Amino acid sequence: TNIPKDQPFYELKKPSILIKFTWTLLIADAVCTLAMCELSWNYFTRLVEPTKSAISDDSNTTGNTPRYELRPTYQRAGLVFMHLAFGGWVAFMVGMKSGMNVKRIWLTPRPRGDLTTTTRKAIARPKVATFEGFGSFGLRGDVLDVKQCRLSAAEPADDLTLIVTTPGNREQQLSIATKGVYIDGKPVSRDEVCTSLSQVFGHRTEPVTWRSGPILDAQ
Repeated sequence: TNIPKDQPFYELKKPSILIKFTWTLLIADAVCTLAMCELSWNYFTRLVEPTKSAISDDSNTTGNTPRYELRPTYQRAGLVFMHLAFGGWVAFMVGMKSGMNVKRIWLTPRPRGDLTTTTRKAIARPKVATFEGFGSFGLRGDVLDVKQCRLSAAEPADDLTLIVTTPGNREQQLSIATKGVYIDGKPVSRDEVCTSLSQVFGHRTEPVTWRSGPILDAQ
């Protein structure tokens, strides 16, 4: 899908350090993982006790000089596999976290009026939203029905969580930052970001859970 060229409704211009240095972290993770695999395969040794025959044959031996040899292949291969699994898990988590972050959002049709105020006016509700993420791990102009996008009802710490339903009824969570954000090309505060997105997407209604309480006397 082609990414729109016009001004986005939502734009994150100051991403977090994790987003800025995603490739740096992935490269560092790969280097460390390969280095640990090389050390484990070539230098994972064990102490070998010298036999009595070896001691008697070597008349120049002074003291008990320790001797080391490589551990069996299956032990070294197991340790290498553990390093690869851990390094792959770290890379997956960094890539997934980076891919969840939203960089820009376009709305069609574009709502008119100021959505950053708490006053709810009658606005032309947009039908679709186009999302763009960061780099190769993020969204690439994905177009979703606004009715399939709802903000999480949980109270956010710093970022908002947008729950979207992709084709095939598969739910996905997107992370929307509230700091360093521009709405309609203007810098806004965190509260204004929350208000704007809430008016566009609304909040997801959580199912009501049963709570225990006093039993009313039968009439």
